[in-house]
Amino acid sequence: MKKHYGSNATFLPLRYDKGSEEPLACTLIDLAVGSWNNPTFDIAYFLYLSTTPALRRTHEQEFLAFYHDHLISNLHKLGYDPSVYPYRYRLL
Repeated sequence: MKKHYGSNATFLPLRYDKGSEEPLACTLIDLAVGSWNNPTFDIAYFLYLSTTPALRRTHEQEFLAFYHDHLISNLHKLGYDPSVYPYRYRLL
């Protein structure tokens, strides 16, 4: 990384070829979004940014159950107590 340009919420490192002013590559890194939250924020954010309203209406409960099953499985593998995240659709 030779140069970078930043705005208030992002860090944009650019990679340049030697002797060139044209960037070869860049990576967007958003340092302002990181926080500790309930995992339901992750799935809500993902679903609302990556699916259509029709798809969510049709499959929302399936998506949430799938996410919860994998969350619990990974919490077990990592040695955490998954009981702090019970699956209750109305709370999501």
